[in-house]
Amino acid sequence: MTYTYERLSGDQFMTRLLRIEPAQHPEDSIRIQLNHVLLASKPEYQALSYTWGRPAYHLPHEWDDDQSKKSITVNGKAFQIRYNLFSALQAIRHTWLPETFWWIDAICIDQDNIPERSRQVANMGTIYTGSSLTVIWLGPTDAMTTMAFRKMTSLSRLCTQRAENWSVAEEDVITYASAFELRDEPEIILQPWRALLSLLCRPWFQRTWVAQELCLSSAAAVQCGHHIARWSAVYSTHQLVAHLLESPKAFISDSTNNVSPPVKAFLPYFYMKVRPSRNLNVMLNTTPSNRSKRDRPSLVRVLERLRGSHASDPRDKVFAAFGLASLEEQLPVDYNLPVESLYTSITQKSIEVTRSFRILAYCYFSSRITDVPSWVVDWSDTSRAESFVLPQKGLQFLSPQDEHNEAQFYHASGSSEPSVHFDNGSRRMVVKAAMLGHIAFLSTHNLPHAGKASQTRSDWPDLQEIDSYATQRRQNEAEVRTLLSRSTWLREWLVHQSRLAPTSFPAIDRSGWQDRDTVTQDTFTQVIYKPKQESLLSSFRRTLIADVMSNSEQDVRQQQRSTVPASSGGDYSRDLLLRTIISRLDGRAFAVSDAGNLCLVPAESCLQDRIAIVQGGELPFVLRPTTTAAGEGFLFVGQAYVHGVMDGEIWKDVESGNLALEEISIV
Repeated sequence: MTYTYERLSGDQFMTRLLRIEPAQHPEDSIRIQLNHVLLASKPEYQALSYTWGRPAYHLPHEWDDDQSKKSITVNGKAFQIRYNLFSALQAIRHTWLPETFWWIDAICIDQDNIPERSRQVANMGTIYTGSSLTVIWLGPTDAMTTMAFRKMTSLSRLCTQRAENWSVAEEDVITYASAFELRDEPEIILQPWRALLSLLCRPWFQRTWVAQELCLSSAAAVQCGHHIARWSAVYSTHQLVAHLLESPKAFISDSTNNVSPPVKAFLPYFYMKVRPSRNLNVMLNTTPSNRSKRDRPSLVRVLERLRGSHASDPRDKVFAAFGLASLEEQLPVDYNLPVESLYTSITQKSIEVTRSFRILAYCYFSSRITDVPSWVVDWSDTSRAESFVLPQKGLQFLSPQDEHNEAQFYHASGSSEPSVHFDNGSRRMVVKAAMLGHIAFLSTHNLPHAGKASQTRSDWPDLQEIDSYATQRRQNEAEVRTLLSRSTWLREWLVHQSRLAPTSFPAIDRSGWQDRDTVTQDTFTQVIYKPKQESLLSSFRRTLIADVMSNSEQDVRQQQRSTVPASSGGDYSRDLLLRTIISRLDGRAFAVSDAGNLCLVPAESCLQDRIAIVQGGELPFVLRPTTTAAGEGFLFVGQAYVHGVMDGEIWKDVESGNLALEEISIV
């Protein structure tokens, strides 16, 4: 007979717990006892966190097939579960005490009962907070698992020794650098690191729900086959690698010719690839399980951290954030709600509750979901998860290489409060805006995505991929050096403006402008950018980094306003500056408005797109005129950096009455 769920009582905090019966041999059938339990009675139990699909990419594809099941017995009756959960039950049956009670979602929730599923998902925070331990199941072992756990344990031990002083010790740097100077084959040098990377890149780390499952647990352990380690070992690994990368002493430049490119690139590559697990550690620090719901981060901040995670149901990208975020921006968990309605409602509620447009930092013109307004954030899109987000109040200022930044913010509309309402069944966002003009010049060439994680699903990072990553970094840096040394985009603009009237681009003082056929780099130092009363060249360079740098870039802050190096030459601060510029340009284009304002705009921008400062907005909007059945309006293309207006300079004209506000509809 097949097991049939008994309906849970009406109590909101009623759930089920299971106990696995002991077995004599690993191949014995799995037998489970499942009972109803009231969470308010504070039962003792452990929770299991795992992937529904295959936990490692070398496993057969049938592990991903929802129709491929293994049979167990629940309360004496047949019950079907997927392959990975079956492997987890086999392992924990022989590694944990038989009297242990467990909460496992696929068994403890009637997945076919949508109302129950919605209620239980709403209680996930309570469930994981109440568990004595969360066991993170990474799947069966492979040939490299033992080596990976040994490496992780040794790094954890080193970090424990450094617990009182997290600065990179001299001997650590020497050990690190000398190891990479060895003339052994890269395979030999990198093997333990690659084994560890293989473990930390398993699919579990990509799941959306694991953030809540980890962060709300009182304790967590990682298990792979029979290997078990505390989560702190994972945390220590990231800490050590981060500090090595941030230390100029440990920096290995391209001029170090006796080190092969894969070896030189490996630690930056490692740090980039483990970004999902690094995000989990940052969230763990900002959302401890004992933090009150009142003190938790905003929903937008949590959603930002989950951007790169994966969920089979796109609604889970939002629902999984609820247990970690403050309550004000949340909606009831309801799996009957269409994805489009959920994403629209979340965007609208965030704008209304926070009285800000911060959530629109993650709204991109090329949304993957259809039939939603252009201002709705598509949280199912993971393609921009590693892109630099222009800093705003309430959102962390993050760069790819630094998790601990001091926030710096823009306030283009001064201290004004948003004036916003939603019409036409929440499809039109009506705001008040000061129009700054339109895009009159757009750079013809944008940098490729710089240093992004490979989408190749493999358990073993091969040297070819690492070398490709290193090559891409060098190419991007070479392009930026050329861009800076020749002011390429300014030269393109110079050709463009020569065909226009002398009164064009009034923000740029072109009096005494040299003939464009004899233009040199000095030409751009002789032209004044009026909004900042500085040379056009200086403003151009400041625009390329959005005029802001993170804490890890402070050692090159003085270079941001004037001197930008023409080549890296193996210098740590110069290479870091180049990578800073690359991170700002990722997904953006350089533009000049018809008023002469220098801008960084979304890569999807087009000539004639409008630039507007919206009342209450911290960053300017790029808008595209459109006509719908409901009338004229604008499509939201994205947010922009406009040099010389980001600190409320233009808004002073609005307040004095010299610049009019318009009521516009964004559809």
